[in-house]
Amino acid sequence: MCKNYGKLEINYFMGKVAEKTAVYQTLGYFERLLELSGANNVQSNFVSETWAGAPSTILEISWSNAKPEMKVKGGLFVDYVRMLKKKKGIDYSKYLLPRDLPFLQEKISPSEWYPFETFERMGIAILNEIAQGDTEAVLAFGQISVNEMAKAFSSLICVGDPRESLMRFQVLRSSFFNFNAVTIESIYGDFAKIRIEYAMSRSAEEAACCQAAGFFVQLLRLSGAKEVVYKFASKSWQGDSTAILELKWK
Repeated sequence: MCKNYGKLEINYFMGKVAEKTAVYQTLGYFERLLELSGANNVQSNFVSETWAGAPSTILEISWSNAKPEMKVKGGLFVDYVRMLKKKKGIDYSKYLLPRDLPFLQEKISPSEWYPFETFERMGIAILNEIAQGDTEAVLAFGQISVNEMAKAFSSLICVGDPRESLMRFQVLRSSFFNFNAVTIESIYGDFAKIRIEYAMSRSAEEAACCQAAGFFVQLLRLSGAKEVVYKFASKSWQGDSTAILELKWK
């Protein structure tokens, strides 16, 4: 078991219907246990199912460690609201709690703080309903978001100096989150290493990290960098302690 992930092997050795019923009851038990322990946005996935012919049922559960005091600035929050409102005919109550839904109707102020827990749930809805689970689409969302952020923070991009743009982001980062979600650990030459820690459930963390990668790739390009490439040296959504994004350019 990792910090926000667990894998369970379940075998009651019952008939198919009884086995499936017992497994889902077990899932409900663990979901409630995690919620009572302070976990948020619990996500589950069956890797294998005995009632479908597998020798054992393998259940993966991940959850968010985001705390109520964690906030995101409206300038980022409004992007998620716009994407959700643009896609009509979707029942977002599958992903959002009742207290989240009013945000889809009210005016979002770029300068106000909004709950990060809601931001995470919106991100999961976007990943599943708009991006259709495609992380490349999420990467593109990140690239687009730079344009809007550059309008709000005119000093963010230093044309002709990609390293300076990254340093300016480092200075401005407290304007986006009230916790250390993204930290530039090192910049030297045409290389940067960035630590990303949103403390979200695995699927949400992967999507958010891909979006961040798209953001930084586009930030570098707008700053004049050429042949920008990125890779994740470590991936928190695959069990590593944190996500490390490496960027290279010319």
